[in-house]
Amino acid sequence: AAANIFVIAAGSGKSNILKEVLLTESSDTPYPVQRIDPAGELVWYIDASAAALLPNTLLATQ
Repeated sequence: AAANIFVIAAGSGKSNILKEVLLTESSDTPYPVQRIDPAGELVWYIDASAAALLPNTLLATQ
């Protein structure tokens, strides 16, 4: 099992999927990324286009 997992998403084509993945809780999910349970951190690297539909409170910039 991986201690830390990094997920990369880029492009406007991912914005609806990211919104669904990050803002809905469902036990019946079509996306495997929602079933990840890392021993350490789950870190998302998302560009501005992919993050367009996410609330600012969910985003951190560095």
